[in-house]
Amino acid sequence: MTDELTRRLHRSPTAHELATELHVPVTDIARTLFAANAFQTRCLDTPARETDGDPSMTIAVTFGDEDPRFQLAEDTITVAPLLAQLSADDQQLLIWRFYDTLTQGEIAQRLGISQMGVSRKLSRLLGDLRAQTTDDQSR
Repeated sequence: MTDELTRRLHRSPTAHELATELHVPVTDIARTLFAANAFQTRCLDTPARETDGDPSMTIAVTFGDEDPRFQLAEDTITVAPLLAQLSADDQQLLIWRFYDTLTQGEIAQRLGISQMGVSRKLSRLLGDLRAQTTDDQSR
């Protein structure tokens, strides 16, 4: 219908003209035209509209960057099963240090050991986890 009216009018028809021709409410035409625009494709090298004439600004440049939280999600998926395999004591040590943000000295007081002992336990534990993630990624 749009093509026929365009030929007859020698221009693109308005929403009112299409509605009159088709005997439908103009709101139906407006919604249809709006929905049709949602499916138009354009080349990524098309100049972006908000560029003030800068030819280097294309549609592709206006797309967002990768969300840095994707890496956090991947890391969580990788580490979660390894953490679940730890002993309750090792899990508690990591919770105190990284979730409750206790210092090594505060953890040492809770455990009744030296701060150096806590440091060694954390180093061993984190080293083991790092080795396991590295082994999993190389497979």
